[in-house]
Amino acid sequence: MVVLVDVYDALIGSKVYDASIWHDKAVVVALTERASHFDRDVVDTFLEIHAELQTMVQRHLDTIADITGL
Repeated sequence: MVVLVDVYDALIGSKVYDASIWHDKAVVVALTERASHFDRDVVDTFLEIHAELQTMVQRHLDTIADITGL
C-alpha cells in the first residue's frame, strides 16, 4: 500500500495547479502496474476509493488556495 501511495503522491504532489489531471494519470499508472509493481488487492482497494481521494485532495488544495491567495 505504501508504494502505491508514494507513487500517487509523487504524481500529484508537484502538480497542484491541476491535480485532477494528475489524479487521472495516477489511476492509469495503478491500473497499468497492477500485479507487476503493485499488489492487486491494493490497487483494487485504491480503485474503490480513488474518487473520494480525489475529492479530499481537491478540498485540501482549495483550502491552501484560500489561505495563500494562490
